[in-house]
Amino acid sequence: MWGGSGEINRFVDTVYGPRLETEFGIELNRIPVADTVDAVNKVLSEIQAGRDRGGAVDLIWINGENFQTLRQADALLGDWSALIPNARFVDWDAPEVRFDFGLPAGGYESPLGSAQFQFVYDQARFGPEELPRSYAGLLDWVKANPGRFTYPAPPDFHGNRFIKQAFYELTGGSERWLGGFDAAAYADSSPGLWAYLQEIEPYLWREGATYPPSIAELNRLFANGEIDFTFTAPGGDRSRHLRWDSPGDFSTLRVRYRNHRRQPLPGHSCQCRPPGGGDGHGQSGPRTGTTSSQAGTRQRMGRWPGNIAGAAQ
Repeated sequence: MWGGSGEINRFVDTVYGPRLETEFGIELNRIPVADTVDAVNKVLSEIQAGRDRGGAVDLIWINGENFQTLRQADALLGDWSALIPNARFVDWDAPEVRFDFGLPAGGYESPLGSAQFQFVYDQARFGPEELPRSYAGLLDWVKANPGRFTYPAPPDFHGNRFIKQAFYELTGGSERWLGGFDAAAYADSSPGLWAYLQEIEPYLWREGATYPPSIAELNRLFANGEIDFTFTAPGGDRSRHLRWDSPGDFSTLRVRYRNHRRQPLPGHSCQCRPPGGGDGHGQSGPRTGTTSSQAGTRQRMGRWPGNIAGAAQ
């Protein structure tokens, strides 16, 4: 799994790990990766090499493009997500659960958590009545406050989300983009997005000549008072983290659209090994030291998306 958050790593190690071993006889071996695509490429390379048992990855914290890549490669186990114990707590009819990257989740992944894409602002600088409440409103706000807004340059996760949210609003909502990619519809609708980004650019920080490369740099600009907004990150309220190293009292602002796909945290790969023995890699049935029902549970948990998905090996 993505190893960039100490808080998340500790939660997985101290909450998930012990319960998996106690209740299901599964030893969780968390393998941190810098980017989820690293784990995805590992699975794909093993498939290309003809390896369908004993692979390096059982379970991946995944979402979006990476989910699409593995689905297209038929590399994920399906029809398991409704069978896990906590499935009764999931609203499987909710669009953010039914779809990932516009594709039907189809039982190939289970939600790990939920987050909203929100803007963080300093209440000491301006009040709620001064805030933009849509991307159209943001354009007006930026023009009235030149140099006080920017966003991370794609392919940064938050930069991508900012542009995706704008695209949804400008094209009438995310629902029309569910399902497979429609090149004709995109060609017809995308010019409005590019026009919006071009119109906003001269009013951005440094007149849009450069963009922060990451959310960390955006946070630094915000903490230094150079800009008036930063963004929340999946898995937590960014304002809680800023509060400790920045002056001011921070709050969050939701601008029209929630994250189209719920996004706990960017991907992670895990290796699961039964304590009694066996390699625990892949989905090859019962293993030493476990009952068949435990092995079946492990098999299903071996494919979560980020939501959670497991490699189909």
